[in-house]
Amino acid sequence: MGLYLFLYIIALIVSLIFYYLFKHNKKEFFYNLSIFFILLMIFFFVLSLTTNDPIEEIITAIPAFWQFMITALSGSFAIYKVYLNPLKERVITTEKDISSIKTDIGNIKENINEMKPYIMKKVK
Repeated sequence: MGLYLFLYIIALIVSLIFYYLFKHNKKEFFYNLSIFFILLMIFFFVLSLTTNDPIEEIITAIPAFWQFMITALSGSFAIYKVYLNPLKERVITTEKDISSIKTDIGNIKENINEMKPYIMKKVK
């Protein structure tokens, strides 16, 4: 039995459990644990690829290539759901905030340019 691929699958299951149980909860610790298990999962997947370690004793007798494909795709999905999609949402909100700040700064510049002649008259 391939130890690293088995540990990969366990880390995948645990990370998805932590993610789905605590994504709406305010406990940041458990959400960060899901990210930790995702990173652990990547580590086990790389080790299983380098040691040529697929699970050979599966009852359904899935070939090694398809085992690696399934685990790679499920890992990619987990990484997308846990890390990349929330990161994308944060980037979108940050872009909206920055665009509103840019418009505010533009309005301030326009107001300063309008007030410049009055200030210069009083200074002279």
